[in-house]
Amino acid sequence: MANFVPEFERKHFSSEVHGQLYDYWLRRKGDRLMPSRQDIGPEEIPSLLPHLIMLDVYGKPGHYQFKVRLTGTQVDQIVGQSLTGKWAHDFPNSEGLSRRFCWLVENRRPYYSEDRLMFVSKDFKNYSCLVCPLSSDGQSVDKILASNDYY
Repeated sequence: MANFVPEFERKHFSSEVHGQLYDYWLRRKGDRLMPSRQDIGPEEIPSLLPHLIMLDVYGKPGHYQFKVRLTGTQVDQIVGQSLTGKWAHDFPNSEGLSRRFCWLVENRRPYYSEDRLMFVSKDFKNYSCLVCPLSSDGQSVDKILASNDYY
């Protein structure tokens, strides 16, 4: 079962990767609810890129779907394939992940989570993630940006 932390402080993070993304997300957000995709400059966060996943949000309340737009090289290496273009609901044991993504869309704020990696046969079986909302219109979440760390 996932350790879902909707109310967190930077000290909760198991990895500095999450702290760096959170600091960056807060800077880009400013006094808004959340930044937009256009506010995120990959050239500004090169050390984070291998750890990142970006998803597109589709649907309406109660019927959201999430499609992977891009994944970092470390993510691809860990899962053994590129997840780009895949739907989150097609991942094995994705019910909890989908619920957490829906929570983010509905609450329009980041969350932190630690969980077991259920579909990868590696020596490490756990991961942590910071999952942050992005919005084109400043109100509705239409993208999700997440950092992942594996251990």
